[in-house]
Amino acid sequence: MRAEVVRTNAVTVLLHVFTGDGTCSDLLSKENPFLKHSEIALFLAIKDGSVVGRIAAVYNKTHLDTYHDNAGFFGFFDAINDVAVAKGLFEACQQ
Repeated sequence: MRAEVVRTNAVTVLLHVFTGDGTCSDLLSKENPFLKHSEIALFLAIKDGSVVGRIAAVYNKTHLDTYHDNAGFFGFFDAINDVAVAKGLFEACQQ
């Protein structure tokens, strides 16, 4: 797994690129038909050395080719009860 750091005002958000050996390996496997036309970027929010949130940004090319609406999608969102953490995760998805 490798990670790229995205800094926001309140938290550090890591963009994790999984190599298929994590708990999401089936979902993120190249064998997943969804990933033949889409991309998923996974983010973890780190605050004071602890994971405090997660989110997945989804780029669905089939949807964009069909509807031409420039929509982005997200999933797997979970965070502690902290607005700054949630905001940092959603800001990371927009980049």
